[in-house]
Amino acid sequence: MRALGGEAYAVSILAAEEDVSSTRIRELVAAGEVREAAGLLGRAYSLRGPVVAGDRRGRQIGFPTANVLPDPRVVGPGIGVYAGNVTVDGRVYGACTNVGEAPTFERHERRVEAYLLGFEGICTGRSSR
Repeated sequence: MRALGGEAYAVSILAAEEDVSSTRIRELVAAGEVREAAGLLGRAYSLRGPVVAGDRRGRQIGFPTANVLPDPRVVGPGIGVYAGNVTVDGRVYGACTNVGEAPTFERHERRVEAYLLGFEGICTGRSSR
């Protein structure tokens, strides 16, 4: 690697007495066990995607959400409600994020919707992280 101007280090990682593998991490994320996945990753699990227009129901009741459209090839977290952070224009906001369907509103596709604490404005068309 040095000939190309970089360095590479091989390390052995063990966490919670099990070998780390991408398969195991994807299984944990899909099951909603993002804290455990973060332990294996050595960092917080994150999801990126453009913010798209939603149904605007949250805005009508005082809790507007950023509707993130993740890459369909990426394993997303299991259905549930998560605490986390969302970065918009370089600023980090605490967020309550729901991953799931809304059968009450006859919506059966899985969505990722984040309510950003203290954010005022419109996120649609921006990229989230």
